[in-house]
Amino acid sequence: MQVAKSHTIFYIYIAVYFNYMNLNYQLAGKTVFALITVALFFNPIAFGQVTKQVYEPKILILSPTNTTVDPELESEFKAQEDSVAKMVIQSKSKKNQDEQGLPENVQLMMKNGNAFLSSLNFFKQASYITQNYLVYRFYERFPNELILLKDTLIKPEITEMQMLAQKEAMAYIISFPSMYLLKENGERQSKIRVQLYEKSSNSYLIDHEYSGDEKNPGFEFTCKDGTLECCINNALSSAIEDILQQIAKNSPTLKKQRALTNERAMKLEKGLYNQPYDASFVKQILPPTDSSINLNTMYQCLYNTDRTQFVAFFTKNGINNSFKSLHDKTDKGKIDIITGKDIHDPGYLESIPKTYAYIVKGVKYNGKWYYQKDQITYFDAPTLEDGKLMYLTKLEGWGYFKENSSEYSPDFWNGNLFEKVVDLKKDPNWEKYKNMWAEGERTNRDYIGLYLIVADKLREEKQKEAKVYKNQLSETTLEPFFKAQVKSGQNHIIKYNKILNNFVLIYPKDRHVILIPVKVTDEKGTATVRFFVMLSGSHHIYEWTYFNPYALNNGYAGESINKMLGSITQWNFAYDTLDDASFWNNYVLLKQVDEYKYLKLLK
Repeated sequence: MQVAKSHTIFYIYIAVYFNYMNLNYQLAGKTVFALITVALFFNPIAFGQVTKQVYEPKILILSPTNTTVDPELESEFKAQEDSVAKMVIQSKSKKNQDEQGLPENVQLMMKNGNAFLSSLNFFKQASYITQNYLVYRFYERFPNELILLKDTLIKPEITEMQMLAQKEAMAYIISFPSMYLLKENGERQSKIRVQLYEKSSNSYLIDHEYSGDEKNPGFEFTCKDGTLECCINNALSSAIEDILQQIAKNSPTLKKQRALTNERAMKLEKGLYNQPYDASFVKQILPPTDSSINLNTMYQCLYNTDRTQFVAFFTKNGINNSFKSLHDKTDKGKIDIITGKDIHDPGYLESIPKTYAYIVKGVKYNGKWYYQKDQITYFDAPTLEDGKLMYLTKLEGWGYFKENSSEYSPDFWNGNLFEKVVDLKKDPNWEKYKNMWAEGERTNRDYIGLYLIVADKLREEKQKEAKVYKNQLSETTLEPFFKAQVKSGQNHIIKYNKILNNFVLIYPKDRHVILIPVKVTDEKGTATVRFFVMLSGSHHIYEWTYFNPYALNNGYAGESINKMLGSITQWNFAYDTLDDASFWNNYVLLKQVDEYKYLKLLK
């Protein structure tokens, strides 16, 4: 999977924020941080698009006001309080994250969260988790959000809320007037009263008591069954969803976006959906041998002006699958499952929506077509025709329209579906993040400027060719050589192992020299890592003597190889090629007069 530069930048920024605020991973929602970073990584918004503007939404989250613990739960609650206190101390000892270069709102939230952590306790986790989860959920649509915590007690009265909202210049206030931990019928429970105050209407959009049992709700709010943490998490999981819906419902920005979405959908329905297209064009490109694509289910196709790019749409109804069965599917890439069911509903894992849709996108490069099946989606639709139109509206999220408009954008053909490999070294943040980006930069170096569809296919073809090359060299030359060495007992080779399933071959792109690390056992039973070399155009095999044989002592040979090579060059087993000319010229092929300094001829 290739990731566009802007996506990577977004992931870095948001991950920095949550790393800094990482107690939510250690406290009640133990997988929240991991889920947040993964979710945002696959659904990114580029920070480069964020401009300084009015923050939206502006939300202030208060500490719980009145908290009560059932006497039967006192000892368990005290243990939880002690655990939180210890982690707060640990967080204070950690070095603060570097805020330089981060958006202003992220910096403000980081500083605010750090201050709130200093007085964190078991009940205040609810405020802290609420902030983290709202930041995560709102960031896609609102990169300029500002969601802050305030450790203050306030009466649950409109006048109090109004004064605080004006003082803090906040559009919304979330408060927890009461929290109770109790035990009924032998089971732990929580009751949390939640208020969502809106400044513009000077009213409560939510004023409700939520209950939570001790069962693990899973996903972002996962916890250990039968704990007080689960009681809090269960109540919060319902409350926060209601908060999200209310704020989204009342957001001026989202109201405008919904109106624009409706306008765009109408334009697609009245125009593009019924627009004639050339089905034969795509059928000539897609091979009938590709069983993952059913050409009979294609219902629309778009082309760029010179017909060097296309996007074809496919939809089918009546697909019977389960979440478990998706594991056996041959589909590659992103898969979306859109369902109205809740994970707690009976049979959730046994069935998925029956409408199945996907696109096939293609690019012509150097006279050859490269295509990819993508955006696979399972969803519910009343009829097949409804499903076709519903899926076509996904174009809005793929840059089909001009920004803030319902007009077609020619930039669509270089947008979300047709991203290109970028040169990370030219990014202004390269020096700052080069350690993180280095492997991706190396992998993509030969494909800069190409569409990802093309680059991925070329890379795949290159890997297949390399696999064939390695197998042939192993079968025709290396296996016979080492078997002969074992049989003759020459060169202290009594037994050999290939390190991986096959011989590891390390070479530059032109393969003029090949380095082969092998685990060798000598006549004394000592296992060592030794390196052997082949030169292009020659069937001779040398031993590379720069390193003395490395005794393994039951250790993993791969670690030894990384350690030795890492002392003189940059390489690991993920490298396709080793293109360090200095390494090959000065450490492997260096000559003294007319002889190799570090190569000993064996065959």
